[in-house]
Amino acid sequence: MREYCYFDGVFSFEGSISVEIGDTWCRPWRLLYDRVDLYPNVSIKAVKTSGVRLTFTTDAKNIGLKLERGLKYG
Repeated sequence: MREYCYFDGVFSFEGSISVEIGDTWCRPWRLLYDRVDLYPNVSIKAVKTSGVRLTFTTDAKNIGLKLERGLKYG
């Protein structure tokens, strides 16, 4: 089984404006992450990924998705 991460460029997040990138994780945002301090009342809602879709193309017969509990913001 192959494993991919966001840095590989194999998949993308549709519906997000920017992606926060950590050492071993990534998190889609619905506003510009580097300007999150400009929107103190909106940023808590913008980190929620409602409406964001993970997109990719494959010919695989089976796929798996590894998720970890989200980081708290604020």
